[in-house]
Amino acid sequence: MEHTLTPRQLAQAIGVSESSLKRWADQGLIQVSRTPGKHRRITLPEAVRFVRQHQLAVLHPAALGMAELAHVSKHAANPAHSSYLTGDELADLLLAGESLRVRAYLLNGYLGGRSVASLADGPIRAAMERIGKLWEHEPAGIFLEHRATEICLTAVSFLRALLPVPHHPLTPAIRPQFGSPPDSPSPSPAPSTPAPSATIPIAVGGAPANDPYLLPSLLAAATLQEVGYHSVNLGPQTPTSALEQAIIALSPRLVWLSISTLQTPAARERELGELVTFLERRQTPLVIGGRALAHNFPNAQANLHVAGTMTELAAYARGLRASDDGGTQATLT
Repeated sequence: MEHTLTPRQLAQAIGVSESSLKRWADQGLIQVSRTPGKHRRITLPEAVRFVRQHQLAVLHPAALGMAELAHVSKHAANPAHSSYLTGDELADLLLAGESLRVRAYLLNGYLGGRSVASLADGPIRAAMERIGKLWEHEPAGIFLEHRATEICLTAVSFLRALLPVPHHPLTPAIRPQFGSPPDSPSPSPAPSTPAPSATIPIAVGGAPANDPYLLPSLLAAATLQEVGYHSVNLGPQTPTSALEQAIIALSPRLVWLSISTLQTPAARERELGELVTFLERRQTPLVIGGRALAHNFPNAQANLHVAGTMTELAAYARGLRASDDGGTQATLT
């Protein structure tokens, strides 16, 4: 069952009166559902969207079920300072096994307005690159890297659960255009808020065969969900044949492939060439990225795109949505 909040809980969390919260709900500034007894309920992703869009501080995180934010210092809990977690700071927390603090700092950054893509390209990438080098210098390097990866996976999965969940295309829900709470500045909408659409595009992807890395593909899935896609992450060790079966079943608007392990150039080109040809017949673009990808990888096919960062992936995915006229987006089958 989806976790929901009462107006009182959300009001307490952001330091406003319950009557103000109810008034904003009645004005359509925040989406609510009704219980059989006609009581208002707010989903956690909707509460998070509201906090981010209106740049509100979470003064009492326990009211949202986010008691771990108490692990963040008071000055960092202010959205104006939420982006200051550096890669070295995150690496230190990961190396110390501070799972709650890692989740708290990443969550605080997201609540403060940072996108999943900026967290992935910033502190997460820098921290994991630093920790990955320990394999060469410390006997405990493998243990530390594996534990850090597990902590990051848990934190990113938690963040992904807070993202708006795209509705099934067969029963679309149009998100209204939200304004600002009364008597507050008029902030611009959060950059990750997807535009209303009659259908939700699907994105499918993973890591190729012989690639055991979980985190990059999970970050790609979360990034695409944040910009409005129903993202299906097939995870690591996904053979091309399995990916093709998923493409046939789901008819995605976009396919991604995260490449983190080295392979001979000829084998990689052959593997990608087969997938590109398959997708070309279906007029579906493929976005590839990852640390093992050569920067000069040939990009001759019109439907093959190289993204060096999650920010580039997000921008490309937004561009696809913007170019669709509303009648070409994929639907679930």
